[in-house]
Amino acid sequence: MKHKTDKLLHTRENARACFRSNNLTESMVLYARILSKHKKDLEALQMLGTLSQRTGRLEEAEKYFRAFLKINKKNHEVFYQLGTVLQSMKRGNEALSLFREAVRLKRDFFDAWVALGNLYAWSGKLGESIKAYHIAIKARSDHPVPFCNLGNVLADSGQSGEAYVQWEKSLVLDPGYSSAHSNMLLCMNYENRLGR
Repeated sequence: MKHKTDKLLHTRENARACFRSNNLTESMVLYARILSKHKKDLEALQMLGTLSQRTGRLEEAEKYFRAFLKINKKNHEVFYQLGTVLQSMKRGNEALSLFREAVRLKRDFFDAWVALGNLYAWSGKLGESIKAYHIAIKARSDHPVPFCNLGNVLADSGQSGEAYVQWEKSLVLDPGYSSAHSNMLLCMNYENRLGR
C-alpha cells in the first residue's frame, strides 16, 4: 500500500513540475495516468480540464470540469473555469449561470465578476454589467481591466463623462493599457464628429 501511495505522490509531483515548466503535454499524460487509477481525483480532474482548455480541447475541458463538479459542488474556481470554457464555445447563457454560482460561493471573486460584467455588456444588459464591474472594483481596486470595461459600458449607455473618469483610473493603474487609450480616443473622435 505504501508503495502505491509513494508512486501516486511521485506521479503527482512530476505532473505539477511539468505544468510549472510549461510542459503541458507531459503534465496531461501524468494527470491522465493518475485519473486512470483514481477516477475521483479532484486535482487530476481540475488540471486535466485546465490543460485541455489551454491546448484548445474545449469539449474535453468541459467533460473534466463537469466530472469535478459532480464530486465537489463547492469549488468556485472550477465553476468559473467551466464558465470560461462554455463562453469560448459560444454558450453564453450556460456560462452566465456558472459565473453566478462562482460569485455565490465566493462573493469577492474578482475574475468571475469581470466575466459577468463582460457577458452582461455583450448581451445588452448594461445596468447589470455596471453593477458587476463595481463589485469587481471593490474586490480589486488595483486592476485596470474593470475600470476600463466599466468605462466602455458607461460610454455605450451615453455617460461619456463618467466613462472618461473610469478610463483615466485604468490608466493611472497601468499607463500603457492600450484598451483604455484606444477606447478613450474612439469616444473623443466620435464626440468631435458630433460637435460636442
